[in-house]
Amino acid sequence: MRNQAEWYLLHRIEFLQNRLDKLRRGLSKEPSKVDFEDLREFLETRGRVKELENILEHLSDWQ
Repeated sequence: MRNQAEWYLLHRIEFLQNRLDKLRRGLSKEPSKVDFEDLREFLETRGRVKELENILEHLSDWQ
């Protein structure tokens, strides 16, 4: 079970990091042209990545 959960978490983190990279490129424009929905999504996605990394880090504690 642990291997499946670890596999899922790693792939989900990778997917979200790719999404962050895409959003980061969009946010690197002039400050006056920033899309606030993209900024909101960037911040939320960054939070999700941190949560998943924390779960992955403590996964062995739950076994």
